[in-house]
Amino acid sequence: MAILHLVLLKFKQDVAAATRQRFDIRTDTIVRVSPGAKEVHLYSHGNTAILRSWASKTGIARLKKCYNDERDCREYQEEFENSLLKRCTHLKTLGVDVIPFNVSFRETSKKAGITTANGPENRLGTGHTISGEWIEEFSGYTGFMAQINSHLEGKLKVKVAILDDGVNLDEIEEENQQGDSFSPTQEYWVGPCKHGTAMAKCVRQIYPSAELIIARLDDSRSNDSQHPFTIRSCTQVYITSLSPYPSSPGLNRDIISMRWSFAREQDFADNDKAEFENLVNETLRNDKANLFGSHPDKGVNHEISRFAPVGLDNVIKICSATDYGAITQENLHTRPDLLLPGENVEGVWNGVPTVRGSSFATAYAAGFAALVLYTLQANKIFSEEDVEDDLEASKLALVIVKRHQGMRKVFRILAKKDAEDITARNCFVRPISELKVDDTFDVDLKKHLRKGVSQIVPQKVLKAKFS
Repeated sequence: MAILHLVLLKFKQDVAAATRQRFDIRTDTIVRVSPGAKEVHLYSHGNTAILRSWASKTGIARLKKCYNDERDCREYQEEFENSLLKRCTHLKTLGVDVIPFNVSFRETSKKAGITTANGPENRLGTGHTISGEWIEEFSGYTGFMAQINSHLEGKLKVKVAILDDGVNLDEIEEENQQGDSFSPTQEYWVGPCKHGTAMAKCVRQIYPSAELIIARLDDSRSNDSQHPFTIRSCTQVYITSLSPYPSSPGLNRDIISMRWSFAREQDFADNDKAEFENLVNETLRNDKANLFGSHPDKGVNHEISRFAPVGLDNVIKICSATDYGAITQENLHTRPDLLLPGENVEGVWNGVPTVRGSSFATAYAAGFAALVLYTLQANKIFSEEDVEDDLEASKLALVIVKRHQGMRKVFRILAKKDAEDITARNCFVRPISELKVDDTFDVDLKKHLRKGVSQIVPQKVLKAKFS
């Protein structure tokens, strides 16, 4: 039975109802234009990032004169169910739950004794949620890209591979995923799959249309908190995807997100480490994917070069940022390439209010990279349809960013750094101005898309040569 968290919000203007139809409008726009609104009709194309932003505590909840959310939802519930069943004929039954926003959920969870899994990545956080605000900052852009996706009729796909403990399909809203298991005993969707599911949710928060490629690793050593997966299962993922005749074609991907690292010292218990490193290097050397590796958050006494894959050359190294955009204390003396939100992450771990760790920042980076690639792919298609466009420039931008050197340049630009400064480290990604669209983007999609591309891949990047 499908369970939909229905968000229907009606407000009343102090003088008259505002009924002008516009899709995927940002919360900030509503609050700025009509802070005293009591009735506003919201229209969505189904972009989950927009829906989440509306439902979050920094969303529509800021309209203090809206008193009847739950009542309006319940009045609309039957009509919503009938409409959905009519449009989605493959659904035989449907259950719709109206879940009111309730800030007491966190306290209820704590009283019930809900805790996180072991490890520094999953400790409960408190206070201000930078990740929610960070996502909200460019929710308008994800709404814009949803319009682009609709215009292109879903022709484009950017694949993000998640190497983890599988994924719980009941918690992933869309069906746009495939997977394979490299565990001898379980399919990729069997078991709690808590961490892999959280990673998938983080990617989808940034880029809701991402095609997820789930690679379930062998976690038969899950009682070992330091090495939960066998390295052999990691090597099998790369062997399969590098094969000219892969048994799992879906494992061919654009982005790889890997939150787990192992100590690179050779030992007698596991002799697959060298093979794994060679396979990763081959993947990156041949520009087959961009690999984002998470810092292990083990403290200041652990050199990152001693861990793989994050310590390998050409892997894009990710650390969690504090609420103020600084590197976290446990990674204070390391020098990652990028910093992204990873403190007080909400809504990704079932039953736990907030979690923290560099793995969540890594999944955000992977989702953001996928959004960038989708932008460039869409721009290339638009250029092919218009003889006046510079098609070669559109092709070149995509070729550049598919390589890890080019992807780093884009992220440096989004962190307000010099794109060509290869020494830049600890770059906190802030895509506020570069990926900003106004509420008229649906008037001229191509114009706004071209503007976005010129911001993230400017002419100086197109003209620069790789070393």
